[in-house]
Order: sequence, then C-alpha cells, then structure tokens
Amino acid sequence: MKISKIHCSNLKSFDKVDIEMSGFNVFVGLNGSGKSNFILLLKIARDILGGSLAQAVSNLGGVERLRNFHLPGENKIVEYGFALDLSGGEVEFRRAEHEVRITKIDENFAFRECDGSFELEGETLTFDFTIDGRALALTAVRDADEYKYSFGNPGDEKFFREVFAEFADFTDAKYRKSDILLHAFCEKLLQFSLRKSAVAQISVYEFEQELLSDFKEFHSMQEDDSSHVIFFHMLYRVLNDEARRNEFYNLLHYVLPDIEDVKFEGTSDDMKFTVKERFSPRYIDATLLSDGTIFLIVMILALYFDNKKITIFDEPERRIHPHLLSKVIDMMKDAADRKQIILSTHNAEIVKYSGPKNIILIHRNSRGNSCLTKPGENAEINTFLANDIGLDELFVQNMLK
Repeated sequence: MKISKIHCSNLKSFDKVDIEMSGFNVFVGLNGSGKSNFILLLKIARDILGGSLAQAVSNLGGVERLRNFHLPGENKIVEYGFALDLSGGEVEFRRAEHEVRITKIDENFAFRECDGSFELEGETLTFDFTIDGRALALTAVRDADEYKYSFGNPGDEKFFREVFAEFADFTDAKYRKSDILLHAFCEKLLQFSLRKSAVAQISVYEFEQELLSDFKEFHSMQEDDSSHVIFFHMLYRVLNDEARRNEFYNLLHYVLPDIEDVKFEGTSDDMKFTVKERFSPRYIDATLLSDGTIFLIVMILALYFDNKKITIFDEPERRIHPHLLSKVIDMMKDAADRKQIILSTHNAEIVKYSGPKNIILIHRNSRGNSCLTKPGENAEINTFLANDIGLDELFVQNMLK
C-alpha cells in the first residue's frame, strides 16, 4: 500500500500541487520552504482515512487555518485529493460467493469556509476493483447533495449491481455538505470499514525530545495510544520472539555495533529495559542512554516491526551522527520494499545517499508559494550528475530548482 498521489490547491503554503510518489520518497528543501506543510498534507489523508474530513480539518485548526494566505482573499475554495495504491492486496473481502479486492482509491474534493465551518463544493471519488478477477472502475461525482455514478466499461454496472444488490438504494441517498462519500461508500455499500483496516494505519514520526525521553523512562506494561508506550511494548514483544529478536539484533548491530544485548527487567508494574555494551559485563539502564541511541532503537522498530504500511519521518537526521546517515538511508530503502517510506529533510548527506530518483524538492516561487519538483527528471540536473557533480553539492548551492 502506498499514497501514490497528492493533489491540492490553495492549501497552506501551496498554490497547486500534483505530485506522484513511489515506495521511497525524500522531500528536501531549505528552512521555510514548506516541508512541514507537506507533512500536513499527508496527515490530512491519514485523518480522513482513520476518521473523517471534519476531523482532519479540526486537527489542523479549522478551514481558516488551511487556506494559502499568499493567494487573493477572494479565493475561498480549497482543493485536496489523494490516491491510494492498494494493488498489494491490502483490502480483500468476500461478498456472498464473490471475492472482492479494492486495488485503488482516488479521492478528490473541494470545500470552502462557511459560517465558521466548511461545506463541500464538489467531489470525485473513484474506486478500482477486481471482483472474481474481473477489473472494473466506479466513479462517483457530487452534484449538490447527491452523487452521479459511472463505470469504466460497458457491462460493468450490471455486473456490479449483481454483486452489490444494495447499490440501487445507495445511489438514492443524500448527503450533508460537510460529508465526503468515502466512508459511507465503504461501510454502507461495500460493508467494509476503512477506519478499522490497514488502510487507515499511517504512522507519522517527528521524534521530538518528549517521545525519546518518555520512551526510555517508561516503566509499566500498561498500554495506551501514546507513541512512547507503543514503542515500549513493541520492543518488549520483539525481544520475546526469537526470530524477530534475532532480526532486531542484526539491524541494531549494523548501526550500533557496540551494543551486545537488550533485555527487560522487573515486574509488570515496574518494567524497564536495559542495554549491555561490549565494554562491560554490566547492563545500563535505558535512562542513561543518549537520545541518539534511543532514536536509532525506535527508528528500527518503526521501520521493521511497526505493521503500518506507510511510515513518515519528519527530519530524522536531528538525532543521527553524519557517519551513520548512509546506513540509516540504506535501512529505509530496504524497508521500502515492504512499506512506503516518506521523509522530509534539509540535510545534504541524506540528499547524497538517497539517490536522484527518490528526491522531491520543495522550494518557494517568486510569489511565496511552495512548489514541488523532481530534480531527477530535470535534464540540466542530470547533466551535472553525469559530470560528477553530486546532488548534495547542487542542493547546498541551492541549484536543484
């Protein structure tokens, strides 16, 4: 599963964005270029898939905080869209005797501020399916408070109605001006919940000081939704599974060769993890470890042992010594074979090791709007690279535009 496309207009610092993404994506740019705002675009998709459009708007401070303040004030309409590639079989279910697979979801809508809230101006939602091996596409286009439905090929509608007998009643439904169709379509027609599926499981890791401190100081086996608690229990489960423990140690030794062992000590009410280094037979309490060491442990867990299919890192280099950055990028590329990896950075070393095809540059144009380009598709940039001028050198000189 991966987010294969992001579209927006008049949103945060962006005038217009249409960007396609792959399994490994590195968004680079100067300070203030709009990297954090692009992370917000990804969070909107996460919040919609796991909750609702209203929740996504609320989490970002309301629609008045979303519009691009560089654009004319009369431009009140905000556009947003994303596409999910589900060709890996992430969403499969049975409907009577039929095997149904969703292979792609493409959601696009526009909305405007209205009396302190928002209302939709339009929406186009497309689902790609395979049903009993037969591929078909269904598109819904909003018209006022109703939707018009169309199919990609002749005969598809008749076949779809045979599989989903409720489709006739579903098409007559009306919707509020603050509702997009996505979850109603899945839950009422397909009888499948996106919110409870792997599709809604998108991790965004910013690795703030609080997370690292809380993780190494946590001493309880009680679980909740806090990031440090999730990682604490993830590490506990990994160390208590022989195969996963061996994989964890191999990865840990790759970046931290001085660590020989990690183990948990104590009771369920007072549990802590400790580390043994090769220099001493004694185990060190996690609270005595550096933030960089804790970060690398957490990063390994996020890359290899977090079951979520999309993992987003915001400026991970803040905790990593430059000597280790190449190894960390190698691990991210390796993990990208199993999940989508997206990171933002302004670090030239990460640019150097990531490779031109994976780099997406965020920069500001003359009107102050953030723009996205792919340097690896630029003929002039490729000429520089062919003449042994590194991508990192061009980035440092601000020549990737």
